[in-house]
Amino acid sequence: MEKTVLIVDDDEGFQRVAQELLERKGYRVIGRAAGAEEARRRTTELDPDIILMDVGLPDTSGVALAEELQQGREGRPVMLLTSADPQAVPSRVLACSSACGFVPKIELAGTDLDRYLHGWA
Repeated sequence: MEKTVLIVDDDEGFQRVAQELLERKGYRVIGRAAGAEEARRRTTELDPDIILMDVGLPDTSGVALAEELQQGREGRPVMLLTSADPQAVPSRVLACSSACGFVPKIELAGTDLDRYLHGWA
């Protein structure tokens, strides 16, 4: 069964590229959101298996939103993304217990998301 994905990123161009990459890998992108309020609403409406979320959203931190959404449905994996240099990513992002992992955007194409999702509902 293919896993459903919600992409949360304020860059529409990246949303399209990420959707194409994920769909080629067998995921089904069921929605996209550009900010926190839309992400909350789409998460409730669509109930995705996975949320792919940018760390730097215009209206909140992706880390804070990941923690909030994790409370809504136990076991929902959130994969955090950033366009920042991986060496400069704050430790709070890497240590976010509400995220199943972290991937620099430039590495998304070569990342096996299933590796991060193992053990999640």
